[in-house]
Amino acid sequence: MCCLLLPLAALLLLLLTIVPTVTEVVLSMSDCKGFLLDETPPNVPGILERGRILDQNRYKPICQTFNNRRSFVTLYDTTNRIPVFSAYKYRGSQVNFKLQTLCKQLQAVYDDYTNRINQTFDKGHLFPSSYALTENDKQSTFTLTNIVPQEPTFNQGSWARMEICIKCVLEKYCSNSNRVKEGFLVTGAHPGQNKMNNKVNIPSKLWSAFCCYSQSEGWLASAHWGENIPETGVKHLWTKTLADLQNELGTNFTVFPGTECPLNTTVIHLYPNLKKNCECPPTISTTSTSPISTTSLATTTPSPTTTTIQSSRRIWLRRRGWARHCRQFLSNHSASCLQCSSNISPSSFEHLEFLCHYCCSISWSAT
Repeated sequence: MCCLLLPLAALLLLLLTIVPTVTEVVLSMSDCKGFLLDETPPNVPGILERGRILDQNRYKPICQTFNNRRSFVTLYDTTNRIPVFSAYKYRGSQVNFKLQTLCKQLQAVYDDYTNRINQTFDKGHLFPSSYALTENDKQSTFTLTNIVPQEPTFNQGSWARMEICIKCVLEKYCSNSNRVKEGFLVTGAHPGQNKMNNKVNIPSKLWSAFCCYSQSEGWLASAHWGENIPETGVKHLWTKTLADLQNELGTNFTVFPGTECPLNTTVIHLYPNLKKNCECPPTISTTSTSPISTTSLATTTPSPTTTTIQSSRRIWLRRRGWARHCRQFLSNHSASCLQCSSNISPSSFEHLEFLCHYCCSISWSAT
């Protein structure tokens, strides 16, 4: 997220004269190995099904390469001029690495493009440079085939917080059978109705999912998505299951098909174990975030410790007038707790996710 977006062919040519990046177009996703869990690509209906690209003239699989070293794989939409998704393997990162020189070199090209439009967007990296292990990997993320126009406040707000949070999870929990740090991620963009300079599609939504094996927790997975619109205040993306993401993006969409990735659990229970600067959404319990019916809420028997915590938070919420929101939400939307944020909109509540999680995870009996 360091440095903004020129017509594709001309810009790619310019970029190749600046840095030794190669946009290596291959015949199929299977020709770019090492970046997909079990070497199995996502199933994207109408685009990529069972590993086969349906329209090979429009959608191009790209091995993103820097200094003759492959770093990640992208499926690129030549019509919309944005990636469908980028897939990559997390192997740790060098946190102190800086790309200031590269950013200055690229900035002139991006400024030329930005000056031709009325609205300014961030260059949203699908494979974030902060997730890369080596200098080559980091520099490879700056290719335009890994970039989409992203609203600045969204890119630098809830999306950035999500990237930081998930990176903390990957660092602390994800390692393979050889105890080597490893996690698999896929990040994509859903095309919108508008274009920059009548050429580059502005995505309406961005999404990301990860899956990894943990020596202490077994297989872990979670997903996030957000609308590519301006944000105000401090926002977080709600942590979802892979099944939630697949329902959001359409029937038969699958991020990690045929793998051991859990479809119906998230990593939200791990957030309290992470450092405070990990920017994860506020949590209030270690219970599952799966939707809970009104019946199960009514019959839940909290532990003494949990009861004390719940009691203090009931008081906290009542003082701010949110108790009625929980009661109303649980009575009207008990079958879809994860959609809480779209159903309750208290304008001055800074962390709406906190309220949603609270309403959906405890037995509510405020007086």
